[in-house]
Amino acid sequence: MPGSRWLTGQLCTQLLCSLLLFWPAVVLADQADDDFNLGVGLYRTQRYETAAGAFDQFLKKYPEHPRANFARLYLGLSLNSIERYSEARPRFAEFLKTETAGPNVAEARYRLGECSFYLRDYEAATKQLAEFLDKHPDHKLSDWAVLLLGDARIATGQHRSAADILRRIAPEKTGSPVFADALFSLGKALEGTGDLNAAIQSFRAAAELPNQQIAQRALTKVASIEYGRGNFQQALEAWQKLQSSGNTVLLPAARLGAGMALYRLSQFPQAVEQLQAVPETAPAAAQARLFTGMSQLQLKQPDQARTSLDLALQLAADTPLAVEVTFQKARLEQELAMPAAAAELYTRIAQRWPQDSRAPLCLANALDLHLGTGNQLAAASDWKLLTEQYADYAGQPRQQVLHGRLLLAEKQTEQAAGVLSAVLQNADPEQAPVARYYLIRAKAETGRHAEVLPLAAALRDQTPPDQLPRYADALLLAAASALQLQDYNATIAFVDPWLSLDREPKQQIEARLIKGHALRGLKKIPETAAEASALAELGKTQPAAWNAILALADAAFADRSFDAAEPLFAQVGLQQFNPAVVEAGQAGAAWCQFETGRFDAAAQAFLKLADSFPNAPDFMLYVLMQATAAAEQQPEQAVTAWQTAWARLLPKIDKPAAGAEKRPPLRHAFEVGSRLARSLQKAERLEDAAAAWAALLQAFPEAEDTDRILDEWAWMWASVGNYEQADLIYRRLLTQFPNSSYAGQARLSLAESQLQARNLDAALAEMEAIAAESAYSAADRERASFHIVEIHSLAERWQAMKTAAEQFLAAWPDTELAPQIRLFLAEAQLQTGDTASARQGLQNLRTTLQADTAVKAAWHDRVWVVLAETLLAQAEYDGIDALEQELKTRSADSPFLFQLLDVQGRRWKQQAPPDFEKAREYLRAAVLDPQGKGTLTAARCQTLIGETHLLQNQLDDAVREYFKVYLNHPHDSLRAPALLQAALCELKLGKNDAAIRDFREVVASFPQSPEAVRASDELKKLKAAVP
Repeated sequence: MPGSRWLTGQLCTQLLCSLLLFWPAVVLADQADDDFNLGVGLYRTQRYETAAGAFDQFLKKYPEHPRANFARLYLGLSLNSIERYSEARPRFAEFLKTETAGPNVAEARYRLGECSFYLRDYEAATKQLAEFLDKHPDHKLSDWAVLLLGDARIATGQHRSAADILRRIAPEKTGSPVFADALFSLGKALEGTGDLNAAIQSFRAAAELPNQQIAQRALTKVASIEYGRGNFQQALEAWQKLQSSGNTVLLPAARLGAGMALYRLSQFPQAVEQLQAVPETAPAAAQARLFTGMSQLQLKQPDQARTSLDLALQLAADTPLAVEVTFQKARLEQELAMPAAAAELYTRIAQRWPQDSRAPLCLANALDLHLGTGNQLAAASDWKLLTEQYADYAGQPRQQVLHGRLLLAEKQTEQAAGVLSAVLQNADPEQAPVARYYLIRAKAETGRHAEVLPLAAALRDQTPPDQLPRYADALLLAAASALQLQDYNATIAFVDPWLSLDREPKQQIEARLIKGHALRGLKKIPETAAEASALAELGKTQPAAWNAILALADAAFADRSFDAAEPLFAQVGLQQFNPAVVEAGQAGAAWCQFETGRFDAAAQAFLKLADSFPNAPDFMLYVLMQATAAAEQQPEQAVTAWQTAWARLLPKIDKPAAGAEKRPPLRHAFEVGSRLARSLQKAERLEDAAAAWAALLQAFPEAEDTDRILDEWAWMWASVGNYEQADLIYRRLLTQFPNSSYAGQARLSLAESQLQARNLDAALAEMEAIAAESAYSAADRERASFHIVEIHSLAERWQAMKTAAEQFLAAWPDTELAPQIRLFLAEAQLQTGDTASARQGLQNLRTTLQADTAVKAAWHDRVWVVLAETLLAQAEYDGIDALEQELKTRSADSPFLFQLLDVQGRRWKQQAPPDFEKAREYLRAAVLDPQGKGTLTAARCQTLIGETHLLQNQLDDAVREYFKVYLNHPHDSLRAPALLQAALCELKLGKNDAAIRDFREVVASFPQSPEAVRASDELKKLKAAVP
């Protein structure tokens, strides 16, 4: 025992002197006695090792010598003196086997227990020392035995019994040679029982003793216990007192302790001063540098802290402290916002010291940091290692939340939601907020907005107020989800708590934008404006805030809430930070004015935009809209507005590439040019419009829409009947763009011009070519096919007409033109003798038209005429009367009524018996009908009137009626026969001179006609000269 070896050695020497008094009288002159006396002499002169050798030799040579047992005792004492306890202990035991009584037994029993104590055989020592005290309570060594017995019981955890035995000396027996040691050991025993107050009292008493070694050890214990129970000031005072003791050996440890106490007291500068005073060679150097770094970290001295921790790690080497240093280095990097470095250190701890109790925590921390930095690969590796090596720990709520975050980062949102929901079901109060936070993210990312709201409400209402700011961003997500659901009240209920927190301006912009949208949705225009004002305030330092106001304005504009949008746009237009945003604000306000019909204000606003931003990408749009608004405000000045706009834009059009007219900005210039031409057309300034079209195509010579412009230009002329000009443009279109989608229309128009000019054969050939061209539009081919039927009708090529009509209906049975083709088909069937089919088709058409009287086309009434012709051909005369009445009822002013009167006239002429008067009544009505004037039908009816007189032999009347055909009607196909018939009637009346004159006129006027041949024959019969 430290401090006790000299005292027990002196006692041993005194004992030996007294032993000589009890030795038996023996002859000393022999060899054995000499050897024994040698050993005693050596022992007396403290040559213990040599004495031990002498006694050992003696016992080997004289094992049965009467002094052998005393030799064993001397041998044990010698070995004990040189601390060879394992060799000494059996000597004392052997001695005590033989000696059970006598003055040396007590000493031997004590030394036996002492050897066991120093050999740390505390159970044996406890038993042996207790036996000593029991049998020799008043022995001089009893206090030493009490001390050793107390310490042995402390060593075996019998603190309470140790305290009991030690109280035999401390704190009362101050005169005991081991009082200081006993008082210190009592403190240890009391500490072991948990009675720290009593232990501290004992140690403090020991610290006041003159025994400096004990006093310093006691101070160390006081400092340690006070530190351990958080009394850092008391610990500091103890360490400081120890420093002033002058013990240089303990000084490094005292400085370390003081530094650690100062660290705990948050007196970081003083802590650094103490800790840096610990030499790097001291055993406590590594721990001192560790706490130095931790203190410097608190002092916001990151570089110094990193240096200190690096040195601590170097000094710690492979000691257990290296784990702690690495852990603190990781915390340092984490606090310094160096997550990658911190994660690497945490991972190193888990890999290098997997058995350390903090290894799973470090893996979890690394996983957390890797997730925060977006390093999914490393995070996945961390999770894999965590589940493989620390499965139970991985299953705890915090780690499950990390797992959910990893799944979320890996876009496995459904699995993430499942894991996070399970954490919530476990009702872990610490992890519930963070689990809800990430579960809200998972739900929001998958668009399950309705599920976000109750989770966010729980987060808001159940999270302690001091913790809510950590998870408040989830409230912003919830507000966005509520906005998606158009639950505007819920949006505000989530965003307002978020806005009450002190968040960075960028996030505030987003939050106020969300709130602004919600207020707009609630039609709270003043409140929306207030949010815009708040955003404008943020815009003084955060230009993005103006974009948020623009977004609010754009959303209101998209909802056509122009009253709400316009002031927001105007507010943006007034700021001076960003010209592009100013332009957007002013443009938005101008559009609101335009959309609300305030065209004068809109025109001024767009003009201002064009003047203020002549180089803006939307400059041409502004010019277009200024003209549009001006034209809407003053339609009579539309041409001027478009001329001004075109004049402003034309200089900016510089050889645009093909297709440029379809993309902004030149699309707007192209539109201006087009509108100028159309406004001129509307104003009936067709020559100016044509010049405008020409100027537009000159400005855009490669325009992909050139063929469309040419088509529109040509149609302008065609719509006013100027087919000559139209055809010129259409020919240009076909020359430049033979494969254009408008080529079919162009060819069709040219063919229609030929048709109008009655160039039927040429028109027919072109129409047939158009109809056969699959590249043309269905509408063009359909129209051409219609004209084919129409041309055959005009040429009275009935069989060809019938075939063309059937082909049309096979291709387009349900189009708008199909019913009229069915009328053509019925007429062709009638003319080719298929009256039954004609009648059936006409009746179907008639039924359809009668069912829908709201729709009338010019040709509809013709159905009743052709149907009447069919009944006439079938001699079903009474049905014709019904058709006449139907047509008059349907359309009293029908342009086709005279044709039905023609049918009636022929009906009364041909039926048996004929009624010539009634026939002439109908025929005359047909001739006099204004709709029939100049038509072939009227001429034929007039001819039939003459024919009825001829059939009644009323020759003078017949001559008069025939001359009406010849003189009043333009159709030579009927004039020639009518003049011939008049001459023949005159011949029958004996008016030969008149007949000769009229025969000669037939030959002269119609020399190539069959009637001229007959007239020539009649003249020969009359021996009259043929002209």
